[in-house]
Amino acid sequence: MHDGLHLTLRNKCTSGTQMSSTSMKGSPMDMDSAYQNGTFIKDADGYMPRWQAKAQAFRAAQGLRMGQLTSDLGGSIDVFYPKSQVRG
Repeated sequence: MHDGLHLTLRNKCTSGTQMSSTSMKGSPMDMDSAYQNGTFIKDADGYMPRWQAKAQAFRAAQGLRMGQLTSDLGGSIDVFYPKSQVRG
């Protein structure tokens, strides 16, 4: 009979050396520098406007209309049920 999962954690790596509770070395990360990538990207201020213009041109070339339904759904939906009773 199985009486549950038993898990033992040890503080040693595969080479047998003792590990510390954290493996971080060096100084803490500067989160502003880590997540504000614009300073590292050439012409970062122009990136978003260029991206928006390219997206607009792509949608126009494809004839896509955002937010406009092209067919009447008639106020109904299809619902599919499983063949067996649902569990969980």
